Formats: sequence, C-alpha cells, structure tokens
Amino acid sequence: MGGGITCTNAVIGNQVRIKGFLNVIENVTVCDDTCIESLHAGGDIMLRPRCAGGGDVSSDETIFVCGKIKSGKLTGRNVKVVGNGP
Repeated sequence: MGGGITCTNAVIGNQVRIKGFLNVIENVTVCDDTCIESLHAGGDIMLRPRCAGGGDVSSDETIFVCGKIKSGKLTGRNVKVVGNGP
C-alpha cells in the first residue's frame, strides 16, 4: 500500500511507480513508462508516452498528452494532445 506525495513542482522520471496519489501545487512532467495511481496539479501537466494509472488526472490549467497513455478521466481547463507518439 502506498501513501501520497505533495510537492511544489515535479519531474517524475522514466519507469517510476507511485502507488498513491501525487498532488503538485504548480507544474508537473510525467516521463515515459511511469505509473501513478492519481494525479492533481494546480498548474500544467505534461504526460509523456505510455504513462499509466488507475485513477483520474486533473489540473487547474492545461493537460498536455504526448502519445498514448492509460488513465481514468482527464479533467483540466484545457486538454491538448500534442503528438500521437509510437
């Protein structure tokens, strides 16, 4: 069982597994092949290819999706697909 993480800004590296929630006050980039249960950010979220998570992704600003991802509901002021990836 995992706990949650709260931070100001974040870059989540390649192939990282977070078994709880990630709450970011400002902006976050989630790199390739990363798994996070749920994610909320006050700023922008950048989701790189093959990100996966069982929960929802929400942002008070824009969610940028770069390539194919797996998640629950995407909720943001804007949701933009900026590439279809591999």
